[in-house]
Amino acid sequence: MSFGVQIATEVAEAKAVLDRVRVSLQDKIKALQDNPKIKRMPGNPRAMVVSFKDIGKNWSVAHHDFKQQYEMLAQELDRGDSIGVLDKLRGIIESRVIRDRNGSVTLHPMVVGNLNQMMGA
Repeated sequence: MSFGVQIATEVAEAKAVLDRVRVSLQDKIKALQDNPKIKRMPGNPRAMVVSFKDIGKNWSVAHHDFKQQYEMLAQELDRGDSIGVLDKLRGIIESRVIRDRNGSVTLHPMVVGNLNQMMGA
């Protein structure tokens, strides 16, 4: 086997490992705790009830839907190279904002806490 072929094989193997790490990270994010202050409606996981006292200053539905925020994070980690996935996640946690094609969502403080706990911070 030539040196070039060997290097290409090793790079492909390393990329496969990083891709598995990214998928594992996405799975862990999606499994984080939902918002304990909401009640999801049976038959429609996107519909929920939030007590007025728990809304606070941010009335955005997306702000209180932890599962939507986790899904947005998982999708964002799919964009780009697997090598930078941890840096990308740390940057999102630090900025407390997740962006997608529809705009941006300010991460709920409890989501930030759940992510920091998952990351060991």
